[in-house]
Amino acid sequence: MNNKGNKTPALLFVLFEIAVGVLLFRDPEGFSMTIIKILGIVSLAIGIVYLLSYFSNRKKYGSGGYGLLILSVPAIIIGAVCAILPKWVYSLFAVAVVIYGIVLIVTSVFKTRNYFESKKLGFPVSKLTILSAVLSLILGIVITINPFGATEFAFTFAGISLIIEAVIDFIALIIV
Repeated sequence: MNNKGNKTPALLFVLFEIAVGVLLFRDPEGFSMTIIKILGIVSLAIGIVYLLSYFSNRKKYGSGGYGLLILSVPAIIIGAVCAILPKWVYSLFAVAVVIYGIVLIVTSVFKTRNYFESKKLGFPVSKLTILSAVLSLILGIVITINPFGATEFAFTFAGISLIIEAVIDFIALIIV
């Protein structure tokens, strides 16, 4: 029995993974902003359809159609912001990365304190704990100082990961 027809969707998904991975690897910021714009346009279109549907069915459903209005307004606002200001939305990723960097710094302080307190009380402690604290501190500082670089690195890493995953999926398709 020929099993090639069953592999077509999986093969298309592998090709999609490779395409997204390459685009993320080559230009993570540009690709991300394009995706933000596309999602913004889709959200804007959905919001407009919901809004038009609300106004066209308002008499028919009375107050029961407020759900469409409640969904349409945020969809239009979010869609417009994403479509018009993708760079601003992209910068929100950097804000999230800065918050993560601060969390890493705070975590390293707690790890260090716990290490020395445990050592002082005679509890068994591993040098890996203090090493982990130092690495958390260094990564937290680097991420906080250069959030856009960290964001771009994260997207580049995601692109490389997608390419590797696609290659593994492709090999699995061939073997099976």
